[in-house]
Order: sequence, then structure tokens, then C-alpha cells
Amino acid sequence: MVKEREDPNNFPLKFSLTKPSGFYFVDVGVIAFREVDGKMYAQVEHFFPNEKPVEIVQNEETFIQLTVKWPDIPLGELGSYGIVYPSRK
Repeated sequence: MVKEREDPNNFPLKFSLTKPSGFYFVDVGVIAFREVDGKMYAQVEHFFPNEKPVEIVQNEETFIQLTVKWPDIPLGELGSYGIVYPSRK
């Protein structure tokens, strides 16, 4: 059973990187699947939430806050890169 989050717009993601110590710019790629009139649509957005590079130190755990604001774009105004049809194997 999946537990509902207190705030559905705010959730932690834990991930790890294998990079040498240094300063990095981080971007966030998000795919939202939207169902409209029985059809499924994927909306892809990229965000660059930090104005400065993030310092990554090898073998240390670092907390990074990546805040994004999802654009309020009506489905009819989104661009299209093509159609993908599911295939059965």
C-alpha cells in the first residue's frame, strides 16, 4: 500500500553520484503523465533550480534542495515531439 504524502508537491528523493569532488550545476528533468479525455499525455520539463553550482565532496553525504515550479500550461498549448504507442511483447 502506498502512503499518501502530507504535501503532494513536496517530497524527498534520495540519490547518489559517482563524481570527483568539485562544483556542479544540477538540473532536474521531470515527466508528468496527464490523462485527458481517456488519452495519456507525457509532459517533459527541465529545471535549473540553483543559481550557483553545488559543491559535491567525495565520500560525504550532502543535502541539496532542488525546488521547481511546474508551469501551468494548458494541454492544447504544449509543443509536441511526436507520438509514442505502447507495444506488446
